[in-house]
Amino acid sequence: MDVADNDIAGAWYKDLDNEFGKFIGTWKFENTATNTSFTITLQKKEAFYISQFNHYEDLIIGEYKYVQNGVEIVNTLSNLNINHPDEYDYNIVLTSLVDIYTSTVGNRKKIILDFEDPERNYLDVSIIVTHIDAMIGTPAKIKVNWGGLLNYVREEDGPFTEVRVPQQEYILTKQP
Repeated sequence: MDVADNDIAGAWYKDLDNEFGKFIGTWKFENTATNTSFTITLQKKEAFYISQFNHYEDLIIGEYKYVQNGVEIVNTLSNLNINHPDEYDYNIVLTSLVDIYTSTVGNRKKIILDFEDPERNYLDVSIIVTHIDAMIGTPAKIKVNWGGLLNYVREEDGPFTEVRVPQQEYILTKQP
C-alpha cells in the first residue's frame, strides 16, 4: 500500500480489500540435500502509527531464519513477539504493494519489503515477494527475489557487503 505524498495527518491508511492477507503466515524454503532452509514469517499490523507522517497504516512486518548446512546463521523470529514503536525495528517491513500482470499467470500481487540483517544493518536491501496461489494438492507459495543493495556501503560501516542470507531466488511454501 503506497501512501501518497499528500497524506492526511491522523488518517488511517487501511488495507480495505485485505490484499495483505495472502502474504500473511509462515513460509519455508527447504533444500534437504544441503540441509539448508529459509523461513519467513509475515504478520499484518493494523493501524500502526507512523510518527514521521503522523498517520496510521496497515503494514506487513516480518522476521526470518536462515540455516545453512544445518547451522543456524541468523534467526530474528523472536523479534515478532515485541510491539515496537517504529516499523523499522522489525527486520522485514512493507514498502509497497504492486499489481503485476503477465499473460501466463494472470493477475498476481507482489510486495516489496525492506530486508535487514541485524548484524549488518548498514546494508539496505529489498526483497520482492510474489504470491503463488494454492492449487489442488499443493499449498500456496511465495517467490522471493532480491531487489539488490539500495545504498553504497562505506568502508567504515563494516567489512561485509551482503546480508547473511544468500541473495538468490527462493520458492517458499506456506506452512500449516
